[in-house]
Parts: sequence; structure tokens; C-alpha cells
Amino acid sequence: MAELMTLEEVAMYLRVTEKTIHRLPDKRDIPATRVGHQWRFDKAVIDTWLRQSSTEAGAHILVIDDDETICSLFKDTLEEAGY
Repeated sequence: MAELMTLEEVAMYLRVTEKTIHRLPDKRDIPATRVGHQWRFDKAVIDTWLRQSSTEAGAHILVIDDDETICSLFKDTLEEAGY
């Protein structure tokens, strides 16, 4: 069974304000289901959305180390993760 979270719970889970979460479902910027007059958020769907959003954002990560092996290890690991 899906673990549904309220707006307040998803705000705490994502560490943002409730006001931020409140405006996102209407614009379809976050996956949510309306139950009556309230939004509900499936935790598994939110986790998948977060992973997809983070890799689609095209983040750049700068790794600095004086050991070339360490830099190479970080580079390979981050590239495998989609960065």
C-alpha cells in the first residue's frame, strides 16, 4: 500500500516551507493526488521524482584534491550516477 503524506508531512520531508509545497501541485511541478480538497503525496513517487529532478537539472560538481587517483575515483563515481 502506498504511503501517503499530507502537505505538512511532505514539506517536512523535503525540508521546505508548507507555502512552497502548497503552490507546486496546482502547477503540476510536484506529483500529487487530490483527495477531497486536500493534496496527498505518495512517498515512493516523491522519491522517484526527486531522483529524476536531480539528474535532469544537470548539476555540476567540482572535486578538488591533490591526489589524482581520488579525483579520478570521484569523477567515475559521479558520472555513473548521472552527473
